Amino acid sequence: MRLAMMNRRAVMGLLAGSLLPSVGFARMAKAEPDADPLTLTIRGRGPGILTFRQADLARLPQRQIVTTTPWHREPTTFEGPDLDAVLDSKAGDDLECLLIALNDYVAAVSTKDFRDYDGILAIKENGEFLTVNNKGPVFVVFPFSERPELQIQAAYARCVWQLVEIEVA
Repeated sequence: MRLAMMNRRAVMGLLAGSLLPSVGFARMAKAEPDADPLTLTIRGRGPGILTFRQADLARLPQRQIVTTTPWHREPTTFEGPDLDAVLDSKAGDDLECLLIALNDYVAAVSTKDFRDYDGILAIKENGEFLTVNNKGPVFVVFPFSERPELQIQAAYARCVWQLVEIEVA
């Protein structure tokens, strides 16, 4: 059964069941991606549904952001592709997206805003692949330290962690 077709509660149960016996919930990150982790589904763009595994996202052009966040008081290095690379969109495109987390949290963002404010879909933190237990496998991050105008609640609300789906309008 494909993970993209399961509901989020079923996925959480599957993840919890697969993580508990082998590594426990104390594990925060790792150097290599899982062989087949739950990662990211794109809906509403093109002829069908696109799915990305963590390794797929790692093969896209990567950007780094070193920043503090409300959840990281010390400067932290995040790495991952930008939204345009994942959506295969062009700089002139202005697509409206719903970012959906594993727990069904939803935030709206346009590709233009994401581009203008230098956001990334982080898959690594300080060189280690993110896991579900550490805001992963995908975490939306903006360069808050470099962009004071982003140090507001509205910008923080777009930092979806455990991002599993993007719906493109």
